[in-house]
Amino acid sequence: MNAVTISASTHGSVLRNLIAGAGLGGVLVDGAFADVRDNRLVEAGENAVLVDSGGGASVVADNRIVASSVAGVRVLGSGVAVLRNRVTKSPGFGLLVSGDNPVLEDNVVVAPGDSGIVLSGLIDSGSLGRNRVLHAGDSAFVLGGNGLLVHDNVALGAGLHGFTLSDGPNTLVRNVAKGSGQFDLDDTTGAANVYVDNTFPKVAPPP
Repeated sequence: MNAVTISASTHGSVLRNLIAGAGLGGVLVDGAFADVRDNRLVEAGENAVLVDSGGGASVVADNRIVASSVAGVRVLGSGVAVLRNRVTKSPGFGLLVSGDNPVLEDNVVVAPGDSGIVLSGLIDSGSLGRNRVLHAGDSAFVLGGNGLLVHDNVALGAGLHGFTLSDGPNTLVRNVAKGSGQFDLDDTTGAANVYVDNTFPKVAPPP
């Protein structure tokens, strides 16, 4: 089971805890407007923090997460803010998000086994700003959905691609990717994505 669960309530808080060696996961949020902040989670099961579909409009901020087997933070709820977290040594993903209208800002993901920050499914709108992904095993950023504003993010040394786009249209402004194993930008969607002042030295050929 999860070490801590916020369920069927609103405005629950998990603040300043050390959670280590949890079985299934660290913190499960299934109540809206929760605040998960300033915790340290070490080997906390599959997902150190899981915001389920009932956890809309919650905040996950300032947590330090080490070695979660699936994702450091996984988000299924809508309108969730993921801010200033640091995720290291995850065998899977750093941040894995599939809820609409997420806000991901100032997070750092270091050496995930798979991809660093993933927006999966048919996400409708949201923003990613000033996040850094270093030495991802696969792509640093994988961006699905449409209506995303992606700005001032950095991808360094990704094993595959710096930024992979699987849907659109989205807007990318002042992002940087360098040292990627294959391409710094892989956008083969054919969608009308907009690019402004980005630095992508190696770009995949158009579809």
